[in-house]
Amino acid sequence: MARTVHRGWVVLWHDEDGWGVLESRTVPEQVWAHYSHVDMPGFRRLSAGAEVEFTVERAEQDGFHWRAVSVTERPPEKPKNPKQPKKPKQR
Repeated sequence: MARTVHRGWVVLWHDEDGWGVLESRTVPEQVWAHYSHVDMPGFRRLSAGAEVEFTVERAEQDGFHWRAVSVTERPPEKPKNPKQPKKPKQR
């Protein structure tokens, strides 16, 4: 069965313990996440406010009812219509 990929953000992240909390408008509650499920090279950490994509499973984990099983940090989106600098008038 295919898993739904949710877009959301990091609410908080505990570097020293390696876990944090994610939110999305498409998941009914906050989601518990562990560093071992973060897909990035090197030391795996997330920052509060970072945009992420993730899949979840229903699970009881530290008082949460959802657990992330795959988390990827998303780069910030570029503006759709970036303003072009005005060219100086030639005389």
